[in-house]
Amino acid sequence: MGYEEQHIRDVVIENESSGRKGLDVSVYVSSNHEVIVHLGNSMTIRTDETGALELREMMNDALVALENIRYVETCDVLDELSEKQNPVDSRGEKLCANDPVEW
Repeated sequence: MGYEEQHIRDVVIENESSGRKGLDVSVYVSSNHEVIVHLGNSMTIRTDETGALELREMMNDALVALENIRYVETCDVLDELSEKQNPVDSRGEKLCANDPVEW
């Protein structure tokens, strides 16, 4: 059996240098036990299974970091809204507009 490549998947991803058309990414496996990733027409990554696993883990770590950033941003917005909805006076006590004692 000679050298063969098996096509796995094509995808177009957003990329700052590719503009609106995005970046074409194609993935293959070869009969030499390589994972081959074509990034556009200018770059190809050929790696073994260990390298592919490392890339996958690295991308997963990046996605978890993005989720954490979004979570912190969401919490900050919710904290700000909560402070606006529940103001406090100079003594740190909540101001209640509907409290007859405050009228």
